[in-house]
Amino acid sequence: MQFSSWLDMRRISAMRPKFPILWPNSRINRHGFLDAILLVVLMQILVTLGVCFFYDTLNPDQVYVSTEEKEQYAQLFLITSLLVAPWLENILMLLIAEIHELNFQRKGLFIVTPLIFALLHVIPSTLFPANMSMRFVTSYIGFYIFLKQYDLHKLEIGRPKALMLSSFIHFISNLTGYITAFIYLLLFDAESIFSA
Repeated sequence: MQFSSWLDMRRISAMRPKFPILWPNSRINRHGFLDAILLVVLMQILVTLGVCFFYDTLNPDQVYVSTEEKEQYAQLFLITSLLVAPWLENILMLLIAEIHELNFQRKGLFIVTPLIFALLHVIPSTLFPANMSMRFVTSYIGFYIFLKQYDLHKLEIGRPKALMLSSFIHFISNLTGYITAFIYLLLFDAESIFSA
């Protein structure tokens, strides 16, 4: 795209959306906190629905057989991914970010750190199978948002509160995925019961 003058280019760049988009004058939405939550929730809903739908479509004869061992593992996985993982993963992510910042200043900070954690999340799971490339991309976007929100808030409200804020977004992301899968499975089971 060619511009006739520098003025045209400035006019186009002025049309970009400014953040925060939702409630720009709100104290709670400083640095786009609510925008980040909304983005993560919408991404998680779409990805979880896609995974559930395509997994059921591609494997229609596979029946989940519930055993006591599988249910205990699922409960442990659910509790740890909601209560432990958001805070532990964010603490480790911030530790890696601090080490990166000490060694390389801020060059590539928001690329390398989320990339490391996205790669760690691409582990095949028999409990919740997903397309690995989709899982990588969504994990990368999520960890980028967690790190960016921490970085935007750490000077204003302090590091511990910024960690809690970033971990809260992580918790909401995980919770949204589980609620979406639960509702989908309830609807899917209800459909199969009424069609029989």
